[in-house]
Amino acid sequence: MRRVVLACVASILVGLATGVVDAQELPGPQGPETGASRRQLWFLPIPGERLLMHAIVMRPPGPGPFPLAVINHGSIQAAQMREKYPLREYPILS
Repeated sequence: MRRVVLACVASILVGLATGVVDAQELPGPQGPETGASRRQLWFLPIPGERLLMHAIVMRPPGPGPFPLAVINHGSIQAAQMREKYPLREYPILS
């Protein structure tokens, strides 16, 4: 069930780019979950692109199932400008 939820989160976030990274990094979770919100950085593939998108996945404690909320701020088109801004997080909404 957890894999199904993660696959759904990933597929929804693919269309909601919040930032991109170099294509040499591998998609998927980047490190362990941390904190009470089980925060975890993910790199998601963008269909038709060689870039990966940054996404922050937060999950409540416990086995679920849980409702899904997607919060998208968007990103700056110019890669040089985008690198200067941190990845947005919305802890109160999340």
